[in-house]
Amino acid sequence: MNPDPAPREVPEVVTERLRLRRLVEGDVDRWYRIVFSDPEVMRYLPSGVPVGIERTRDVFRRFEDGWNRRGVAPWGVELSASGELIGHCGLRHVEGRPGDVEVLYALGREHWGRGYATEAAAASVRFGFERAALERIVAFALPRNSASRRVLEKIGMTHRGRTRVFGIDAVLYGIERGQLEPEAVS
Repeated sequence: MNPDPAPREVPEVVTERLRLRRLVEGDVDRWYRIVFSDPEVMRYLPSGVPVGIERTRDVFRRFEDGWNRRGVAPWGVELSASGELIGHCGLRHVEGRPGDVEVLYALGREHWGRGYATEAAAASVRFGFERAALERIVAFALPRNSASRRVLEKIGMTHRGRTRVFGIDAVLYGIERGQLEPEAVS
């Protein structure tokens, strides 16, 4: 069994209104309250229902492992103006789908409809192509999640059909490095 790799420095990404930064243990309680315990937020995520704090800690550990082993994982998303943690966004290698790297996001409900998911997802895609040297990025959404599908389209991703992933039926979106347009992803 391979020993855990040494913690890797996690780059930060700053956008017009957001700072994407490493989640830390001290974020877990707030992150749980705004994302994982909210039925409205969770209805669009793979479990479909709120999960406990221990599950949130498991997700935190998986994100840490992604940074340490693969050099990409979701960041905590915070508002630049206040430093308030509002959710997470970033990239991850998709288990059971070799070669697929997914952009994903989940923000607390009070921050929906303000363009933050689009801003964070666009920055994540740009990071994936420009700094992580990825060739392709995918995304999955529940077919009924029209808001998330709009975010994916705004950042230049195109609908690629349906798929089954994480035990759910989803729509698949994708973008290749050559499709990145400066004005589509800022």
